Amino acid sequence: MLTYQSKKQKSAEKYLVDPYELIHYSNSYYLLGFNHTRNDYRIYRFSKERMSDCTLTNRKFLRDTNFHIEQHIGKTSLFKEGFKRIIVQVDPSVLPFFKEVNWGVDFRQESENIYSFLVEDIHLFYRRIFSFEKNVKILSPQAVVDEYRKKLTSTLLNY
Repeated sequence: MLTYQSKKQKSAEKYLVDPYELIHYSNSYYLLGFNHTRNDYRIYRFSKERMSDCTLTNRKFLRDTNFHIEQHIGKTSLFKEGFKRIIVQVDPSVLPFFKEVNWGVDFRQESENIYSFLVEDIHLFYRRIFSFEKNVKILSPQAVVDEYRKKLTSTLLNY
């Protein structure tokens, strides 16, 4: 039994979960399990704030023989979101530092100061790009530019 509160919930709920995988990702541990209430596989982060109770039961379950972890998590990310090709323009003053970062898969220099790569975890990409302030500009895809601009604007409204 698991008492858990996701980011979208106002309070914790109790779930019967069959544990399938324990995953270490980005300095945290996660449980991938089958949630009987939701009738679906879900990922739960181990944290005091979200997981208020985790109780082992005597209930046994048979592992689904059709279960494959790669159907539930990404290749480079905990969450399976699909890859997006991102194109950015990099100020030459930060180029050595930019190249130190693992931006994603299939990193390429397209032209002078223009780079592209495949990103699976877009939220991790946003955190990384933010650290470069105005020195790295997202050129495409436009949907990513628009979403990032929206996030920055909503953050600025707090100040």
